[in-house]
Amino acid sequence: MQAGHGKRPASFRLAPVAAHIGRAAKLYAAGHDLRDPQLSPIYGDFSRFPPAILTSGTRDLSLSNTVRTHRALKRAGVVAELNVYEGQSHAQ
Repeated sequence: MQAGHGKRPASFRLAPVAAHIGRAAKLYAAGHDLRDPQLSPIYGDFSRFPPAILTSGTRDLSLSNTVRTHRALKRAGVVAELNVYEGQSHAQ
């Protein structure tokens, strides 16, 4: 098959990433509830946390989890500040 002509054969297509992530999470959990705070702290009790500053970037793969954590802190009555920097990744 020449480049740019037709669709790629099935052997070249990528499997949906979400399916792999779901299976990996279940494997990691080893039968435990995926909402157990020991596995995923976002489901824990934030009420006794000290004030927090969360920092992320618009290119950070963890941005959505950082936002979720910020919201959980605020719901728990914790003083929390979220700073998101345009064009920055997790390590920058």
